[in-house]
Amino acid sequence: MHEQREIISAQGSQAAPLLVRARRVYVAFPGVAYSPGAVLADRGRITWAGHASEAVCGTGEVIDVGDAVIVPGFIDSHVHLAFDATSTPAESVRGAAVDAITGRMRASARSLLRAGVTTARDLGAPNGLGVSVRDGLGTDGPRLVVSGPPVTRPGGHLHFLGGSCGDAEHVRREVLRQHADGADWVKLVLSGGETTPGSRLRDAELTGRELRVAVRTAHSIGLPVAAHAHTLWAARAAVRAGVDTLEHCTLLGSRAVRQFSLPRRGRAVYVDPTVNTRWLMGTPAQTRKRRQRLAAFMNGGAELIAGTDAGIPGVPHGAYADELIALGFFQGGPRARSRRRLGRLSRAPAYTTVS
Repeated sequence: MHEQREIISAQGSQAAPLLVRARRVYVAFPGVAYSPGAVLADRGRITWAGHASEAVCGTGEVIDVGDAVIVPGFIDSHVHLAFDATSTPAESVRGAAVDAITGRMRASARSLLRAGVTTARDLGAPNGLGVSVRDGLGTDGPRLVVSGPPVTRPGGHLHFLGGSCGDAEHVRREVLRQHADGADWVKLVLSGGETTPGSRLRDAELTGRELRVAVRTAHSIGLPVAAHAHTLWAARAAVRAGVDTLEHCTLLGSRAVRQFSLPRRGRAVYVDPTVNTRWLMGTPAQTRKRRQRLAAFMNGGAELIAGTDAGIPGVPHGAYADELIALGFFQGGPRARSRRRLGRLSRAPAYTTVS
């Protein structure tokens, strides 16, 4: 990111307005570009963006980033700051000291920001660490919204993060506990996952009753719900229960997607297919199935949101551009609706610069 650290430092340390000039500025992307353009920030918020000739900064600081292009900051709707992208998630956190995991999470957040991500949703860190990193990060990373530890069955996918529950009442108490601890979201694990030793994608984790209790409890206290769902059963159950976002949907063919992806009771289905670096390395058969699945979601009325699952093996936190490349290749660049769903975001967009 060209000049990004200097811009962040200036914005975070000065009360005076900050004007950033660039060769080109997009206020929406894709969209109309202002050339030359400028962005005005005041007290940590974007207050204006447009043609440089119309910019009024008064006594504020002016930074010129030359030939850079400024676009609205990216949103990554699915990250794991605690995972190191090389070892399995369990190996990343088991036995590690809290300070070590916290340091890794802060470093991961910095990598996201350098990649142009100005808002991210962390969907799984060891007990309490997502909230503490969110609250202490400041301008050292993107805005964060976080879930508590994923709610799963004992021994189920991501159980080592601390969200295991044995029955519906335990699930209810866990959701309430996470709310009291300051979580922004609840994440439910409905199917297995390849990154947990002994887990398989087709495994069923939470039961239908546990799912319904979790969603009802979360919504009653104002928490939105994300559902980890690789299988048709898990995705269909999640939609029927009223979750707010579906994550992955890996094993769904285009015909299966059409069975459930239409809006339910006036609510759109928001799907994060976790497109990432690994999508650029698939076989021809995998590429064909992925393209068909994305097309089926969009044609069926689902809204796609952008998330990478950053932190799992092979998906580093600084590789957000790979998702944009893959989405453009697979589906011609679907419109991402992340900002509407994430909540607790500022009304004005953050901006990032690209060379």
